[in-house]
Amino acid sequence: MSTFQKSVDIKDHDASAVGLKLAGTLVTSTAAELNKMDGVTATAAELNYVDVATAGTAEASKAVILDASKGISTITSATITTLTSTTGTITTVNATNVDAGASGTAGTVDVFPNTAANGKMIVAAVDAGGAYNTTISNSTMGQSSVISIPDPGAATSKFVLQDGNNTAAKIIKLSHGATPLAVADPASSTISVAAGASNVCTVTIQVKDGAAGNIAKIVPFTLYASSASNGLTLASAASTGFAVSSGGLSLNNAAAVTTSIRGVTSATGGCVLTLTDTGKQTSYLVLVLDAGVKISAQLATGDYGA
Repeated sequence: MSTFQKSVDIKDHDASAVGLKLAGTLVTSTAAELNKMDGVTATAAELNYVDVATAGTAEASKAVILDASKGISTITSATITTLTSTTGTITTVNATNVDAGASGTAGTVDVFPNTAANGKMIVAAVDAGGAYNTTISNSTMGQSSVISIPDPGAATSKFVLQDGNNTAAKIIKLSHGATPLAVADPASSTISVAAGASNVCTVTIQVKDGAAGNIAKIVPFTLYASSASNGLTLASAASTGFAVSSGGLSLNNAAAVTTSIRGVTSATGGCVLTLTDTGKQTSYLVLVLDAGVKISAQLATGDYGA
């Protein structure tokens, strides 16, 4: 058997009518087209991955072929390490869950406004101290609503949240107009007593805010004597009764003050009063503020001057 070692040049091969035939079928590829397969290691099945019916429409077990607008549709799922849109807009994220980061890897969601270099809103998570999730959801709404976060006036601040009983704790200041004003906290406020002149008990009240600081405003109050530790029973009338000594103002004018007194504190929330009673009653003093009451320890005869 001899080996053919010469080149065969079919000069009349025109890839359309005349030229090389294999088993009676004319080879319609040009030499340049055939040479494009030089170096290809793909199998026939692998080459068929690019055989899609419509560019821009994903098909099962086929390559992703973009359409003329660089678009693709009908992809059921995809796992992507980083997805970046530098000039376009992601109009719809049609997914059950969208995760930013993973367990042990922090992630954030950054939302930018229309104006360039004008900040952004960042949604981020910090360690919760355990496997505790925080869910932000809406209640049943009666209308469409836009909820804006006001400027807190500080680099770090917190929301006021209610507990499961629709109550909120430790509101130290509320804003009435442009200036935040402290909220009088009965639990933090104090009532102190000391023996004064003969048959006189000196009573000092100090209204405080939720942080136990002296409140920096004039506060209206009522102070009365109670024979019960819960403040629900008035004590017997004192021989003379209450009077404002300093740091405030009585609002009773000429009215009787033998069981109670109405007044206002000084601008720093304090007021010094006297309770004069020859019987040196051992009552409880009840300070009434807008947000509740403060009840003192029971008076003793030693709390009056001899």
